[in-house]
Amino acid sequence: MENLDTFAIAYPLEILVADNDPADRAATSHMLIQFGYKPDQAASAGDIAHTTAEKKYDVILVDVGIPGLETILDSPERTTNLKPLFIAIAGAATNNFRTATLVTRMDSYITRPMDQVELSLQLKACSVLAGKCCIRMNDHS
Repeated sequence: MENLDTFAIAYPLEILVADNDPADRAATSHMLIQFGYKPDQAASAGDIAHTTAEKKYDVILVDVGIPGLETILDSPERTTNLKPLFIAIAGAATNNFRTATLVTRMDSYITRPMDQVELSLQLKACSVLAGKCCIRMNDHS
């Protein structure tokens, strides 16, 4: 894995952490801070709606247990190309959870406890999809 000191520079993203549990929200934010990000936080679906109206995010890491989340996922903005990517966070994932995540319009999922390598792969993919990746391949031919 890349150096954590330069990760957010190579894979820049605007990230919102949405979780109604303060300890889980803090733990997720702390991990992102270790990667060099400065995530914003939301504690409810209302906070997500308000915050995303004020700022454009590339990624929203969201606990699947937030009441009212369906309203956010069903909003008209989710149908545009400018939508943030939603990564569902859950305590444990099975194949059924993976299927349910995709059916509910989440773009991906990650489980707790979060694995640093898995999170880095998710963030890299989001940075590429957002068109923000700063990694350039050297021509070695």
